[in-house]
Amino acid sequence: MWDERLVGAIVRAAREDLQQQKWARDFADKLKERGITISLLNRAIIDADAIVLYRHKGRYVIGFCHERLQIIAAWSPRHPSRWVTSFRRPEVLRYLLRAEDTELLWAKG
Repeated sequence: MWDERLVGAIVRAAREDLQQQKWARDFADKLKERGITISLLNRAIIDADAIVLYRHKGRYVIGFCHERLQIIAAWSPRHPSRWVTSFRRPEVLRYLLRAEDTELLWAKG
């Protein structure tokens, strides 16, 4: 797993991008369609059970997994950094860890 300071910097940068509404063109529509509010997304980031690095549409993104809310929120740190997707899935961490090229960066506990 990655160093806590590095993970903390990732979380801060991702939260800042969320507050500044830096997201992919269709991100707001995806949230609305999937019934995910900005406050739910913020809770998923702040209180994530795990943070993973995984591939989304061919690019690596940081995934924030919140088991109780069953939410995955994906943020791309590549320039320009932005939020790319968020969706609900039971057993979110298990779902992401089954994917190829996925690395667990941090886990609660």
